[in-house]
Amino acid sequence: MKKITLFAVFSFCFSTLLAQTQTNIAGTYHTASNDLDADGHNWILLENNEFAIFTLGQIIAGKWSKDDHDIITFTPYASESPFGVYGRKNPKVKGTKIMFHNFNGDEIAYVGNSNDGIQPIVNKGAKCFTYPLLKEFDTYFRDIVLSLFPNEIGAKCFSYSDGAQQYNDFIIMYYPASIMTASFKANYKNGKLSFDSRTSSKKENAASKTTASIENYMVKWVNSHSLKSIVRDRLYNVISSLEDEKYQNFLETNFNFDPASQVYNAKNKDGRDNDSHDLNILFLYSKVELKQMDIYPAQKEESLFNLACSQ
Repeated sequence: MKKITLFAVFSFCFSTLLAQTQTNIAGTYHTASNDLDADGHNWILLENNEFAIFTLGQIIAGKWSKDDHDIITFTPYASESPFGVYGRKNPKVKGTKIMFHNFNGDEIAYVGNSNDGIQPIVNKGAKCFTYPLLKEFDTYFRDIVLSLFPNEIGAKCFSYSDGAQQYNDFIIMYYPASIMTASFKANYKNGKLSFDSRTSSKKENAASKTTASIENYMVKWVNSHSLKSIVRDRLYNVISSLEDEKYQNFLETNFNFDPASQVYNAKNKDGRDNDSHDLNILFLYSKVELKQMDIYPAQKEESLFNLACSQ
């Protein structure tokens, strides 16, 4: 009986120590950038073993794990395609409306259609991004063409042809090459993350509200390539997906759905007139299938957005 008791105590202590070790790593870190114009990288490691890296115009997220030698392995979320496209039919839009998410000036991506050709979405080295990055075109796109580095050998071009769906309001997400790469590692020592060329600041505990907000954001935006649908508000904050059964029940109970416009209208309005907090109306976007193209449309040099910081 004593052996069993001692074993039970040992198991409890070991489990507690392991949990504390995992919890101790969870928090926020900062690594300086080699680029003097950038603010470096802000890291957050969550207790559920998800992580996010926030840098200028970009967010990378995935899973982290730690071995017995305090080596942390980061495995970014990855998508089969560098782009994700979600659409809805919007009767208020006469042409084509597109919101661009997570694009940057380092990896130049192109957008357009077969008739008009393609052009860079943002200028090279773009800084001071606005949110949401939104463009409304006068013409209706019968297809959407997306490409990354179209002039380079081995580059790929993707297209979406709406067919009978006839979507005209889109969210196009970009999954940068940096999150499509293999896992990378860091050494955890004295409350810091040590990489090959730099060491982070000492860990700080993340406030609970901040942690919850970032965790929500990571799952719904950065890992969105796994979602078949997204529900967003006026400012393109993703609220949830219909794949979340709990939230689907919430929508059915508290909103009336208009299938023609793909809009959820709250049954009981809260009376607030603030776009950043307006949950009276929500919009449903459905994921569309991208197909790889063998022929590239004509290319334009001028970028769709010219983003630069004001002097």
